[in-house]
Amino acid sequence: INLVIAAVFAPVLLLYTPSVDPQPKKPMRQRASSFDYVGAFLIVAAFAFGTTGLSFGGSEYAWGSATIIVTLVLSVVLFCLFGIQQSFCLATSFEHRLLPVQYFRNRTLILMFLESAQVGSSIFIPIYFIPLFFQFTKGDRALDAAVRLLPFIFFLVFFSLANGGVMGKEGHYMPWYIIANVLIILGSALMYTVNENTSTANIYGYSIILATGAGCIMQASFIVAQAIVPRIEMSAGK
Repeated sequence: INLVIAAVFAPVLLLYTPSVDPQPKKPMRQRASSFDYVGAFLIVAAFAFGTTGLSFGGSEYAWGSATIIVTLVLSVVLFCLFGIQQSFCLATSFEHRLLPVQYFRNRTLILMFLESAQVGSSIFIPIYFIPLFFQFTKGDRALDAAVRLLPFIFFLVFFSLANGGVMGKEGHYMPWYIIANVLIILGSALMYTVNENTSTANIYGYSIILATGAGCIMQASFIVAQAIVPRIEMSAGK
C-alpha cells in the first residue's frame, strides 16, 4: 500500500514543492569542492561494516568468527577516524564538515538527541512486535496482524501533527516533553504486562497511550534544535 500512496502523491510533490536555491550565486564546481568527501566516505564505510557485522553475526557466521570480528573492529576504527577527522576539520572546513561537533557541548541539543533516540525506540519496537504478537498468539494472518497497528499509527500521526502546529505557535516545548514522557513510560509499562491472555482491547488501549506520548514529541526535537542554533549552522540556512 505504501507504493500505491507514493505513486499518487509523488507527482504532486514534484510539481508543487517550491524550488529553493540556498546558494544562488555559488557555481556548481565551487559547491562540489566544498563537500566533505572524506567524512562522507568514513561515515558510510563505518555504518556499512557495522551493519554487515551485526546482520550476519549469529546467522551466516558465528559471532566469534574472524569475518564478524574484523567487520565490527573496522566499523569501530572508522567511527573513531570519523570523529577525529570532524573534530580537527581534516580535509574539510569548520563550515562544511558533516558533524557539527560543537553541538556536543550544548546540553539542550544532547538532551534532544537522547529524546529522539528513546522516542524512536518507543515507536519502532511496537511497530515490529505488535503484528508478530497477534500472528503467533492469536493466529492472525500477516495482513490482519498489520491492521492491528492502525490505532497505534493513527494516534501517532495525529499527535505528531498537533505538536507541530501548536508548539510552533506557542513556542513552549517543555510541557510537551513532560507529558509525552509520562505517557511513554505508562504505555511501555502496560505493554510489558501483555501476555497470551491479554485481551485485544487492552492491547489497543496500551498502544494508544504509547503512541500518544511518542507522537507528542516525535518531531519536536528537530523544531527545538533549529530554534536554538544560529541560522548559519542550519543545513538549509547556509
